[in-house]
Amino acid sequence: MLTKSLLRYDRKGQKIIPFLVSVKDPQLLDAAVALIELFQTSLGQTRAELQESTKPLVNSYGALTFVLRGFEKLLTDRLEFGGSHETDFIKQREDIFQYSASLIQQGLIQQGLSDLQQYRQKIGNHFKQLPEHLSQQLYADLPAYQTVLSHRLFSPEQLLHRYNVAQVQGLLLMSKQMMVRLPVDDLLGVRQFCQSLRFYQLLAEVQQRGSHFQIIIDGPLALFHQTQKYGLNLAQLFPALLLLNRWELGAEIHLNQQDPLQFKLDSSCQMRSHYRQFSAFVPDEIQLFVKHFAKSVQEWKISAAEGFISLKGEQYCFPDCNLSHESGKSVGLEFFHAWHSAPLGKRLKQVQDESPPPLILGVAKHLNKKDELGDLLQQSSYFQKYGFFFQKTPTLEQVKKPLQNILNIHSQPNLF
Repeated sequence: MLTKSLLRYDRKGQKIIPFLVSVKDPQLLDAAVALIELFQTSLGQTRAELQESTKPLVNSYGALTFVLRGFEKLLTDRLEFGGSHETDFIKQREDIFQYSASLIQQGLIQQGLSDLQQYRQKIGNHFKQLPEHLSQQLYADLPAYQTVLSHRLFSPEQLLHRYNVAQVQGLLLMSKQMMVRLPVDDLLGVRQFCQSLRFYQLLAEVQQRGSHFQIIIDGPLALFHQTQKYGLNLAQLFPALLLLNRWELGAEIHLNQQDPLQFKLDSSCQMRSHYRQFSAFVPDEIQLFVKHFAKSVQEWKISAAEGFISLKGEQYCFPDCNLSHESGKSVGLEFFHAWHSAPLGKRLKQVQDESPPPLILGVAKHLNKKDELGDLLQQSSYFQKYGFFFQKTPTLEQVKKPLQNILNIHSQPNLF
């Protein structure tokens, strides 16, 4: 989860600077140690009890209280909360309230209930439980009363690093566009980053600019559909960028109704990612499609993309999958989800005159409902031959026609 960004502004240069902390700051390290110790003893406590136990420590740091609140939020996100699933708390709460109301309506004096303790005891006797237990169970299904089941806590230094990363992530949630520059000679790093893009279902415009690849990604404020989900995906991409050796990041940030501000960061920032290094990023729906395709089609081999496809204008595409036919023909497969309207429009123009076709385009049906984009899809001869619509997960039947059209270029026999 993300903490709220606390920012400093350089209005003269229209730059924006996130409030980052030094991971070697002794005062903050001591605070992190004390806070982590409280969380380590939280097993069995309710969320409300934990918050009460941390409040004195968090509020004792004066001007740095907002940093401690960020630490507290990040540690809370590493806890697993739960409650009893055997009790229907809503029904139990309704029964208690109805019985309590009936006592009041009948008149407490007539019932011989002269004080609160007797009143609580009579309710407990009615439900054959101790009043204290009933009181604890009354709202046990609400978040504040859920108990801590387990925790996976950071070390103090890791917590400070995670805080800094969260500041930048919160900033990216308010971005209209994000630009990343990666060196051409670090092809492994570029591929790893593009795989991360695919995992978080983000599409980018990739161009080579001299010794660097320039990767431009639309921010959540540039969209009109599912901006919250897209923004979280974009924010989650940032720790993946930190895994690379050399990189530069720039973003256009919009805060409230103010003029756009520029945010810049590069690999010299010494920020540390909390992600682990791993080689393959494949979303679940793509894995399902790949598995079904590999099992059902013998003439084609399918694999997750590992390389780039060069497009006109010195642009590049990193598709979701690669498809290779036994004849030697190969083509990329790229999916466009409901929030990919702008990248889809650009891609249709890029591939329109490409021959042989480099890509098969899978497009979410939602995008066909947009007037301008829907017209563009209907008018695109490329998409009519080498594209298809899908609902949530692409199917083998949907990709059949585009693949057959790929083979028809070389007069191959029917695929299916």
